[in-house]
Amino acid sequence: MFNILVVEDDEIQRRTFIKMIKEVDKPINIFEAASKDEALAIALTNTIHIFFVDISLKNSSGLEFASELRANPNYELAWIIFTTTHMKYMLEAFKEIHCYDFLIKPYEKKDVIEITNKLINNLDKQEVIDKKDRKYINMDIKGIYVKVYIDEIYFIAVYVRTTYVFTKRGKYVLQKTSLKKMMEMVQGGAIIQCHRSYAVNMNYVLEIDRSQSNWEIYFESLKESVPIGDKFKKNVLEAFEEGGEG
Repeated sequence: MFNILVVEDDEIQRRTFIKMIKEVDKPINIFEAASKDEALAIALTNTIHIFFVDISLKNSSGLEFASELRANPNYELAWIIFTTTHMKYMLEAFKEIHCYDFLIKPYEKKDVIEITNKLINNLDKQEVIDKKDRKYINMDIKGIYVKVYIDEIYFIAVYVRTTYVFTKRGKYVLQKTSLKKMMEMVQGGAIIQCHRSYAVNMNYVLEIDRSQSNWEIYFESLKESVPIGDKFKKNVLEAFEEGGEG
């Protein structure tokens, strides 16, 4: 499933544009936003593959939104297509934002469908290439084997005899699997143990809160936080300063 975010403050234009995209014969999920702040909130809590952004937004601009989006490592190379009636902004859009393309209003449905299909087809090909070299584990979820890519795991938590694996695709629950066993399965990546009951993927750690005696880890795209045990503090800080790559 590919996620598309349409950022347009005019509701009628936004609805019309979304209706056009829905004619694309691909598995897509469409998000919508009317402002910069709303769009950023959606982008930070979901993985967006393609952005259609109106240059002129109320109380802000599409360029300002795109600039803040680019500051997020997950969206440094994301595909951004601007929609506009003003050609004068396009030079800035290409030079500073490195947008993929733009659509001039009023846009034609065939152009919207064509560019959306082109980008999704490219994403499809890239995903096939990427998966060949990506490490994964097979997890037994109530008799069903699920392939989980290690680089999509945010963190692992173990409570009593139940293990929870939080990933980009959702939360998986395993029975009778210890944290030690999970660490053996994901070894060689950026996942490190940070507590007797937790392990985290350092590539997704946004900040480490050391303001209280009980340290907490916060992530880029999750509301959940993870504690750091005293004996793991040094290793976690070193991994964080090194950038998380394992």
